[in-house]
Amino acid sequence: MAFMLGITPWPVATASLRIGLILSALYLARTTAHKAIQAMARAFPRGFRTASNAVSCWRENLANNSSLHRSLDESIKRIEDVHHQSVNVLPDPPAWVKAVKAIAKIDEREGRSGVGNGRPAVSGRAGS
Repeated sequence: MAFMLGITPWPVATASLRIGLILSALYLARTTAHKAIQAMARAFPRGFRTASNAVSCWRENLANNSSLHRSLDESIKRIEDVHHQSVNVLPDPPAWVKAVKAIAKIDEREGRSGVGNGRPAVSGRAGS
């Protein structure tokens, strides 16, 4: 501790000498310090203005988000409706299919297995 105050043998003189040297250094650096303080003072409003503009843009995007969401929902519903309408639905079979099924059931009851089972054709048709 004695070394710190050891510029002069008197501590009060050493302290006043150190204070004088510090004040002299600060006095010589005042223009640089003023420029630095002014630069920081100008930087804060610019930063706040940039942040304000960014928040305004985000707010507009968030306000447009609801309309975008609504339009997407409408598009999805429209696409789903078109998809449900485009599902392939088989048409009803024609009337002759029902007739063939009825004849097949008659053949099964009589013990025949189907057309062309080896029985002779019925003669006496018109035009034969």
